[in-house]
Amino acid sequence: MVAGGALAARDAVPLPVLLGLGALGPAAACLGMGLSTALGPVVAWSAVGGVGNGLYGMAFITAVQEPTADVFQARVGALHETLRSVTDGIAFALGGIVAATASPRAVYVLAGVGALMALAVTASRLRAADWTVHPMAPQLQPAT
Repeated sequence: MVAGGALAARDAVPLPVLLGLGALGPAAACLGMGLSTALGPVVAWSAVGGVGNGLYGMAFITAVQEPTADVFQARVGALHETLRSVTDGIAFALGGIVAATASPRAVYVLAGVGALMALAVTASRLRAADWTVHPMAPQLQPAT
């Protein structure tokens, strides 16, 4: 994850590419770990997932913070953390059910397939997004 975060801090790669590669890493890692039958490949796939996770985490926060007015940073950050906590809890519960009824490997395969599907849908919807940063955009004031 540290390596992925360090890679995300570079300006050489456009933000949409960082987001895509960052999301692809954990998705591929889940599939790789779920389909592996030995410990060595699982460790290697885990490293791929960690790099992708660090890359995505830094890129996602950048993508959220850059277009958000300073006055709304705390609110948007809190909303992001709340949604992430809720969805993580739901995913852990569903993963436990899949592991108990099928196998732990099935959880990884299901997570990988789901992540790839989410990435495909998100990429298609964001294809026409404006990724330019507008540093002179007016800073909005919250409603009172």
